[in-house]
Amino acid sequence: MAAKQLTQLVESFRDCLSVLEMKINNLPQTLDQSEQFVQIFTELHINFQKLIYCFTSECKQLETERDRIEADLLNKQRLLEQIAQSTPAILYVYDLCERRKIFWESSNRPI
Repeated sequence: MAAKQLTQLVESFRDCLSVLEMKINNLPQTLDQSEQFVQIFTELHINFQKLIYCFTSECKQLETERDRIEADLLNKQRLLEQIAQSTPAILYVYDLCERRKIFWESSNRPI
């Protein structure tokens, strides 16, 4: 679910809470008011469940995306290590902008 839809659900939930707060200040004195009170609670409960579902779905999607990115990174690191180990020379990568060593691989191979 998109962030916009999640925001709309939160706003709807907030609106229901405001209505509920007003209704609590004027506790039901008639049967009709009691029914309105129950309806508001029901809507609030439904919106809260939707909000929890959306939040849970977003978290699962983020976790899945993070796992995919981590797996891609690990595969790239393994490939770099394989290339470095199979290179017969010393491999040294230096970042000129940051002035730091990024990668260094040298085996105890005879030259």
